[in-house]
Amino acid sequence: MHAIHRSAVPWMAIALAAAGGCGPGLGTVEGMITFEGVPVTEGFVMLYPTNGRYRESASVRVTGGRYRLERVALGEKTLALQDLAIQDASSGAVKPVPADALGAPATIVVEAGRQTLDLELRRLGISEDY
Repeated sequence: MHAIHRSAVPWMAIALAAAGGCGPGLGTVEGMITFEGVPVTEGFVMLYPTNGRYRESASVRVTGGRYRLERVALGEKTLALQDLAIQDASSGAVKPVPADALGAPATIVVEAGRQTLDLELRRLGISEDY
């Protein structure tokens, strides 16, 4: 009887971990990125821990204005955006989003489960490119 009970313990642990979704200590951050109302068509979203544990960093490519970072370690993170671009509606040309665009928080707190963080970027000043 003890052999059956002991062999069931590892399977119970696996089942409990699977039922928890992301698992303890992990979260998902997802959302939409726009620049002055236009979805960002390409670029990267990155999260770096503020505690210096860079192996807990996460990054993902923006696709169709959306991003989704899964299995992110919980806690305070620095948010970085890189190589963002939008597609011009009239010409179809891909144009870079100005590096000084505003609207993204400098830090976020990743919590257990799923959270949505939509980013609505805008120009810092007057830019002749747009």
